[in-house]
Amino acid sequence: MSIRCTVLLATLLLLLIGVLYVFTTYAVDVAYGPKGFAAFASQTGNASWEGLARSLYELVWFFVFLARAFPRFLAIVSPRHTSPVYSVLVAFVIAVAVTLALGLKYNPTVAFAMVGTGLVIVIVAIYILMCATCIGYFARRPGGFNWLSHLIIPPLGIAAFVPA
Repeated sequence: MSIRCTVLLATLLLLLIGVLYVFTTYAVDVAYGPKGFAAFASQTGNASWEGLARSLYELVWFFVFLARAFPRFLAIVSPRHTSPVYSVLVAFVIAVAVTLALGLKYNPTVAFAMVGTGLVIVIVAIYILMCATCIGYFARRPGGFNWLSHLIIPPLGIAAFVPA
């Protein structure tokens, strides 16, 4: 299988995972309501992500369980920026470690190609999903909606990266 085909399949898989994530989050939010959804992630049993995954996806529930197994500090968000501070820091450390390890083991061209292929696919998929969710997030937020920033720019960002 060629690298181009592998990249295409990986991109497609990431997009499908993103669509599944957005769809299931929306469905659970509709089913349990905004107040019930807030407690949904911390509960166990049938009214939880793990319970939903077990009932709908059979063996795939393991990945939902694995996501809940990460340390609690990775969920801490900054009160000022509402971003997951420690998750970003851990991702940064892992990215630097992988980059340095590949750079020391291979020549710069091979290391750059490996890092570029692996990280860019993930980053582009996340960027596309964030652009798509930006529209819905700011449309539901009281005040602060900007037509240019929240309705026109995100689809342009998606259109720019979909061919890649």
